[in-house]
Amino acid sequence: MTRALRQIAMALLLGLATFAAVTASIANIGSHSFPVGFWVANGIPLAALLRTARARWPLLIAAAVAGDFLAGLLFRPHGLGLNLFSCISNVGQYLLIAAVLRARFGSYFDLLHARQVRWLLILSIPATVVKGAIQVLGGVLIARPSAVLEIPVVWFLSCMLGLFVLSLPLLAIASAPATRQARFDVLGVIVLVGVVGLGFAIYGPPAFPALYLLMPPLMLLAWRYGLLGAGIGALVNNVLGCVLVVSTSGIATRLMAAGYDASGVGIYLGLFYNAAILISLPVAVARAQQKSTEAALAAALTAAERRAAQLADSEAAIRRSQATLQQSEQRFRTIFERAPLGIALVDPETNRILDINPKFEAIAGWTREAVLDQSWPDITDPTLLREEAEKAARIANGGGPSFQIEKCYTRADGEAVWINLAVTHITMPGSDTGRFLVMIEDINERKALQQQIHAVQRLEAVGQLTGGIAHDFNNLLTVMIGSSEALADELEDPEQRELARLILDTAERAGELTRGLLAFARRQPLSPGAFDVNRLLENCEPLIRRTLGANLAFSIDAAPGAGTIFADRAQTEAAVLNLCLNARDAMPDGGRLTVTTGRTVLDDEFVRTHSGAPTGDFVIICVKDTGTGIPPEVLDRIFEPFFTTKEAGRGTGLGLSMVYGFVQQSHGYIDVETREGEGTTFSLYLPVAHTRASAEDAAAPDAIRGGTETVLVVEDDGIVRRHVCNQLRGLGYDVIEAEDGADALAVLERQPAISLLFTDVMMPGGISGIELADSARILLPQLSVLFSSGYSDEVLSESGHAIDRTTLLPKPYSRRDLAEKIREAIDKAV
Repeated sequence: MTRALRQIAMALLLGLATFAAVTASIANIGSHSFPVGFWVANGIPLAALLRTARARWPLLIAAAVAGDFLAGLLFRPHGLGLNLFSCISNVGQYLLIAAVLRARFGSYFDLLHARQVRWLLILSIPATVVKGAIQVLGGVLIARPSAVLEIPVVWFLSCMLGLFVLSLPLLAIASAPATRQARFDVLGVIVLVGVVGLGFAIYGPPAFPALYLLMPPLMLLAWRYGLLGAGIGALVNNVLGCVLVVSTSGIATRLMAAGYDASGVGIYLGLFYNAAILISLPVAVARAQQKSTEAALAAALTAAERRAAQLADSEAAIRRSQATLQQSEQRFRTIFERAPLGIALVDPETNRILDINPKFEAIAGWTREAVLDQSWPDITDPTLLREEAEKAARIANGGGPSFQIEKCYTRADGEAVWINLAVTHITMPGSDTGRFLVMIEDINERKALQQQIHAVQRLEAVGQLTGGIAHDFNNLLTVMIGSSEALADELEDPEQRELARLILDTAERAGELTRGLLAFARRQPLSPGAFDVNRLLENCEPLIRRTLGANLAFSIDAAPGAGTIFADRAQTEAAVLNLCLNARDAMPDGGRLTVTTGRTVLDDEFVRTHSGAPTGDFVIICVKDTGTGIPPEVLDRIFEPFFTTKEAGRGTGLGLSMVYGFVQQSHGYIDVETREGEGTTFSLYLPVAHTRASAEDAAAPDAIRGGTETVLVVEDDGIVRRHVCNQLRGLGYDVIEAEDGADALAVLERQPAISLLFTDVMMPGGISGIELADSARILLPQLSVLFSSGYSDEVLSESGHAIDRTTLLPKPYSRRDLAEKIREAIDKAV
């Protein structure tokens, strides 16, 4: 739609609205020749003129006159002449007001400015006089009596009051968007529906006498939605009242029964309609002024000072500005005192601290009196002083609006507190240099969490490295253990047999070392099960006592019903023993070691302050000593493999790393509390089992069994493959070798009489052991499969290679382990 068409459409809309308003006003005519109830029609063109450009006035006035004149011809019974003078008088009233206000205040009439509203109210008096004069002149010229002459006071009040019934609501609705406090929402619609319901009950046939019940919802609309809400509420109320008054026997009948005549009813309703908008407007204006006053405090102080200077020519204006300034200062003080951040004001010239709020006292640990006797360099770490002073000088000299750093304050009690500090240079009344507005936030908890996260990430990185090395080393150890074991069995010379067993023992010790590395990396194969924690400690107690020696007081405080753990029993015993040995070494001069058990729940609050902790039900094992404690500088490294504070030869540095890896792999958590000179407490949180504890199996091992079946061995490492094939041949099996999955499938297609596929899980070449097994079973559905891997079940699951433990032989393994698993896999198929 073009601009011209839009203007014509707006003019037609104005003409229709004026026609409807004139018709409603004429319907309220009494026994006089002019309406004496209330004349509301002129408010519509007045609002339109005050909200449009002067160049569009002729079109709008013509449309309003057309609507007025047409309604008069149809519904005003006193002839063309009187109708014409009535239209002219109406134009004279609203055009005079619009022209003077536009000349005085420019293109926008602002209801938020009390001065402009006062001018509108004052101008209504001479404008109504002009309207009356024109109508008197018309009555004289056409020799017809006029209500202006018959009842001048009543007529004057009805026409003046009627002017505001629609103009003020429409002006409020058409105000600038900035005056709206919120978008009109469901609550606004509900309140409007309530206004309509109350209006019908009051103006309509029920004629409910509590007229002023309408005021609270109208004021609520003004408070919540600003001028828009005030305008819509008043417009709905006033239009509804006008329509119901002329179309029903509601409130008019009740008022007449109360002694009001027709003119009195009109004046009464006109006053109430104006009260509806005039009470809502101050609420909206006050709400808007409150919002604007709550700007940035330094800017508010400057604005108040500038406003006071502008109004210095008037004592009343000065008093108002002083009141505004006092309110702003009070708001500033309230926000300053109750702010959730620590706030301080600092003099840029002297660096003296001028004021601090209570939160600053709580964070910095200094009383207000103590801080005000110091400068900010006095409570700043000397290592940060130079950098901070340079940044402060730069913003004081206009080099930037603010700066932000993290720094450490030393509290009055000597404790260090980390804070996030932001400094902004602000202007202040009566100061040439302004002030530094300093805001601080306590980030001690965040720093602690960051340190925990960094420690976990560092341990994860070390774990990936050590786990990869241990996996490759396991392949070598598999060959060394198996070969030395076979050599020891076959050699007849005692000295040579002893040398072979020495190699076997050394390889097995190396296997223990790799298991420690895999434990830290959470890649060791585990055999989790359900067992009672108290019974475990009861069985371990004799071994722990013999290990500790006589100079330590040792006790176990087992909580009744501590519960059943779901974890690897042997690794749990090893973890407790490792912690007890570390505690013994921390108490060279004797002390007390206590192991306690219990049941606990780790909730979201615990997890929030302990990085890496899971939520849920856990059995807790605490190992507490009264030893030397752990120094803060090494606390973050205690779980790293090969890290130890013991002298050479007294430890590998894998004890705590194995405990850490085992707990993590068991989906638990380990926590450390320590104080130098007082002792250390390690707390193991292991998941609660939801099944009953299993019985211990103490059956003696059977003799090694071999067989004559055909076994296909698939292993990408040539040394391991040759070793395994030799071991199996030594056990009597017919062995076929394959380097990767593709070679194995080719063998299976050529030789279907294979009893067992023994394959590594993770192999190069694009076909994994899992995929090979699936393809092999398509070719040979009855084929048995046994997997081998240097990785744990957990790592295999994470990489998409989940395997049933009954079909997995972890590396490194002995000749007995190999023989038993091969036989078990073949016999299971049979």
